[in-house]
This record gives sequence, structure tokens and C-alpha cells, in this order.
Amino acid sequence: MLKISNLSCGYGQKTILRGLNLNASKSELIAILGANGSGKTTLLKAITGLVKVSSGQIKIHDRDASKMSARDRAKYIATVPQKAQIPADLTVHDLVLLGRYAHLPLTGIYGQTDYEQAKSALDATCASHLANRPIANLSGGEFQRVLLATALAQDTSIILLDELAAGIDIAGMILLFDLLKKLAQNGKCIIAVMHDYNWANVYATRLIGLKDGQILFDGPKKTYFQVNYLSKLYDLPITIYQPTPEHSVALPTALLTYSKCQSD
Repeated sequence: MLKISNLSCGYGQKTILRGLNLNASKSELIAILGANGSGKTTLLKAITGLVKVSSGQIKIHDRDASKMSARDRAKYIATVPQKAQIPADLTVHDLVLLGRYAHLPLTGIYGQTDYEQAKSALDATCASHLANRPIANLSGGEFQRVLLATALAQDTSIILLDELAAGIDIAGMILLFDLLKKLAQNGKCIIAVMHDYNWANVYATRLIGLKDGQILFDGPKKTYFQVNYLSKLYDLPITIYQPTPEHSVALPTALLTYSKCQSD
């Protein structure tokens, strides 16, 4: 679905990503981990065409992305950004319906399929009750949920998410990550930038560690959700413990030491 070869890009004279190679296929839920400034958001922007590629190539379904229009890319890739500037008086329903723009005919008129896709996306994200509410009246978590609904309405094979969990409570995160897991199992390719590596360990099928614009590790979470890899990725001593036979949890070692000192 997505093939990135020797990618380098950045902003102005500053190079952020250097010689990056990455392949992503259907039925994957890929978590991209890394410290702030490692290039995670830049990678997503390069894939969507918001950051110019200085060298290398991005292919989307075997097509050179540099030769695709924004509308054409939108038929294959949907994005949920960290932040989005949207007219405050636009209703949730109208925003989600805008996710269908790449599929509209030349007349620009919405059809029955477009309305059905928008409704289905709102239902899937448990946001139907927000449909008539103006964007300005949403909480941060509700807004993230609506942005995901807009991406789902786009009906693409690839979905990119940049810190989807920001502003969402625990119940909301479980609901949305359960949905993403189901979408991946049904053939979608989900690529999610995540700060919380423990959530990544629960839901992702594959972990990518990005450091200083280069891939430090890439593969199954059983292989890379380990002390040595996480500690090197964040330049911070990490401790992993096993609360259940099926799940492991990682915490900064300093936090565990502090907690022990406090209890003493």
C-alpha cells in the first residue's frame, strides 16, 4: 500500500528525515514512537504532500506520490492531524461530509452514498449525537473523535493519525483504539504517531522507533517493546514489568525509584 524509499525532507534548509525507508501493508496498525522533534509528524506530512521531499520517493499503491494531486491522494490516504483550523460555525455533520470531497463528481453534489458514509462514520466513532453541534461547541476529545469520523467518511485504504489520543479520556481512547484495531483487521493500513508507548504495546501490530530523523527500530512489538530499545529511543532508562502473562508495561526507571522513595 505504502512504500517509502530513501526519503529525506525538512523545512527550508533544515533536514528532518534522512534516508528513511518504510513499507506499510494492509491489515497493519503501526505505531510510530519517538521523542519530540524526532520527525514523526514530518513523516506524516511528507506522506500527505504537506512537506516537500528533497530526495527519495513515496509510492502509494504503486503510484509515485509526487505525481498525484491532493485530491487523488485523498482517495487513498486520510489524515487525523494534531490540530486543525476549521470554521467555528461549521456543524459536525457538515465537517464529516467534507471527508467525501475526493469522491464527489465534477458537479460537486453529494449523493446518497456520501450521506450514508458520513452517517456510518459518525456511528462508528459514537459521535452521532454531536451531528448538529457547531465545531466551536466541542470539547477537545469530542473534536478528535469528529476528526476521526471525517477520516473514516473518506473511505481510504490508509489512515494516518497524529496523536489521536490527545484530549481524550480513557474510555474514549479504548473506544477509538478498539475501532482502529477492527479497521486494521478488516484490511485498512493504520499508521499512528503515539507518545504513549504502553497504548502502542496494547494495540499496535508493529512498532517503529524514530530518532533524529532516522528509524532506530522497526518490527513486531514482542521484539522491540524491550528495555534496551525504548531506553535508547528516549535517552531515558526504562523499566518493563509484567503485570499479567499477556501484557507488559514500561515506565521511566526514575519514576519507579521516586515512587519507592516516597513509600519509604
